[in-house]
Amino acid sequence: KQVYARTPDADRQPDAAAAWQKIDQVYGKGCMERNCLRSSDSVYLDLANNRRVRQLLTATVPGQSYNSIIVRSGEVDPMSEEAKELLRGHSQRKSKTKSKM
Repeated sequence: KQVYARTPDADRQPDAAAAWQKIDQVYGKGCMERNCLRSSDSVYLDLANNRRVRQLLTATVPGQSYNSIIVRSGEVDPMSEEAKELLRGHSQRKSKTKSKM
């Protein structure tokens, strides 16, 4: 098996196109294009051993099997303290705001 020769057409192959797009979101834009026509097994091994993604997903709390990153959508009042907190870097945020994320 090989990776597609070009980006899957979203109209004709919606599942393949969605998967391709998701992989590019996680591993970086153009990741899948760089792997066109390569063996699926070798691409899988490369992605599974990606250092940045492994660091993000490796458990930081003892007893957890993986690290999860929770993303929530919603409205924030642009003049609120919460909005100011969200604009700060992660390490500068209050622990209360970090726990909401």
